[in-house]
Amino acid sequence: LAYCRSEELRRWFLQNELELFKWRFVNNPPEDRNGWLLAHGLKYQAISREELAEVREELEQTCRARDRNEAGALGERMEHYRVPFEEVIDLVRQ
Repeated sequence: LAYCRSEELRRWFLQNELELFKWRFVNNPPEDRNGWLLAHGLKYQAISREELAEVREELEQTCRARDRNEAGALGERMEHYRVPFEEVIDLVRQ
């Protein structure tokens, strides 16, 4: 909290904490991620491999549109979650 002495230091601190959280979250096993989501009241369910196969082309197009390198590794490195439509905008905005 020493970095909260000024607005600039507070923003720096929050940005770095957010990056650390993202890194830890992404590098945890899927079971731990799902457990964390449930423990914090986020009832998002990971989609199955079969459902991923059904929407794979659309997800790859989205990744390419965002200029991301993950398009070719959708099944191997990423886990995808079913999210209620009403919550998508708030999640994307963050």
